[in-house]
Amino acid sequence: MEAFKSQPRQILLATGTAMMCMVLTYVGGTYLVGYGTHTLELSSTSVLSCTMLGGVTISIGVVVGGLLSDRIGRRWVIVGTACVAIVWTLMLFPILEHRSLWAFAVGVPVTMFISGVATGPLGAFLSELFHTRFRYTAAGFSYSLAAMLGGAIPPLVAPLIIQSYGGFAFGVLMAAVCILSLVCVLAIGETRQQSLEDDTALTSA
Repeated sequence: MEAFKSQPRQILLATGTAMMCMVLTYVGGTYLVGYGTHTLELSSTSVLSCTMLGGVTISIGVVVGGLLSDRIGRRWVIVGTACVAIVWTLMLFPILEHRSLWAFAVGVPVTMFISGVATGPLGAFLSELFHTRFRYTAAGFSYSLAAMLGGAIPPLVAPLIIQSYGGFAFGVLMAAVCILSLVCVLAIGETRQQSLEDDTALTSA
C-alpha cells in the first residue's frame, strides 16, 4: 500500500515499459513453437532447433542491452529497442508466412534478440525507479503485472486473431504493445545516475 500511495505513476509506467519485453519473449519463445509446427507445418525438430537458437540470441541480447545501458542509459536502450520492435513486429508474420524453415530461423531468433536487448537494462531500470523501502514490492509487482498483460494475454488471443484477420493483424497488436512501452519509457526520466540509496529524486522521476 505504501508503494501505491507514494509512486503509483511509476508503477503504472514501469508496467507499461516492461510489457514489450514480455510480448516479444512469450510470443517468440512459446507461441511460435506451436505456430511453426501446426500452422506453418514445419517439423518439430526444426522448430525446436530454431527456438533453442532463440534462447541463445536472447541471452546475447541481454548482455548487449545491459552493457549499452551502462554506457548510454537504461531509458535510451529501451527507447531504441522499442522503435526497432515496432517495425519488426509488423514484419514478423509476413516473413513467417513464407512457410520456409529459413524464414522461421530468422523470425524467432531476431524476435528473441530484440527482447533480450530490452530486457538487459530492465532489472536495473526497475530497481532504480523505486524507493528503497518498497523497491522489491514495487519492482516485482510491475514486472509480474507486465508478464500477465504482455506475456500471457497476447499468446492466448493470437490464434483467434490470426484465424480471423491474419498474422499481420496480430503483428499490429504486438506493435501496439511496443508503442505503449515506448510512450511509458519516454514518460520516465533516466535512472542510470540515480543512487539506490538516494530516494530524493524518485518521486518526481
